[in-house]
Amino acid sequence: MKTHSILQKKKVTALVIIFLIVSGILGGTYFYKIHHNETKSTTSDKIGNYTLYWEDYNGKITDDINFIYDGETFEVSYAWNSEELNGMEVYRVFSVFFYGESDEEVNPSGIGEEVMCELNPGENVWDIVNVQFSYNDFSKSDENNNAERMKFEKSFAQAYWEWPINNSDGWEDIEDDGGWTRVFELSNISETQISENLTVYEQPFGDYSMEIRVDIQTGGNDVCPHIEQGEEVGYDLHYQSRKLRIEPRD
Repeated sequence: MKTHSILQKKKVTALVIIFLIVSGILGGTYFYKIHHNETKSTTSDKIGNYTLYWEDYNGKITDDINFIYDGETFEVSYAWNSEELNGMEVYRVFSVFFYGESDEEVNPSGIGEEVMCELNPGENVWDIVNVQFSYNDFSKSDENNNAERMKFEKSFAQAYWEWPINNSDGWEDIEDDGGWTRVFELSNISETQISENLTVYEQPFGDYSMEIRVDIQTGGNDVCPHIEQGEEVGYDLHYQSRKLRIEPRD
């Protein structure tokens, strides 16, 4: 009986020791996690002076040129599904449309008008080009207004250059292969505040569509008429990507 009692006491003692060891390990792990997270959070929220490195790269997704007849609407759809970004994040996609008054020509109807067109051909007149640029629920349209280029953009980030420019002590640009880096000096701010103001909040991959309509306008004058059937319109679809690095200055 005494032997049995001693064995029971030893088992209880061993269980207590095991319980204390496990509790210590779990407690220590919990303390480390809490302490580590608090330290990380405290470090990120610390007000101080920081250097922001903004590495920027501009890439082309697709481009084309098409002849669009008077009154015709040309539709373009492009599914951008993936891209090798090498650690960069896309914060903006933009499209540039370009055209020239290159297809308008004189249209004399007899010897008299031929002579007058030689002497006074008159001026060409800009055609009216309407463009609609869409991505998912985003859509924007505009008219060329006698200009040879139009630009549309869709932003995927909280802010573009304006935020670091308006909140920095100054910056400088460093050119490198395939892109460049802008270095900002920021003071009396936390790393968290910098990150939150530059967050990319939406993915850029998906279906992009463009609708281009041309309405011909002809120039000339009373003695030298002009004629035109349509206009060549080109477009580029680009993405702009960046890699951010934040380092404390002191």
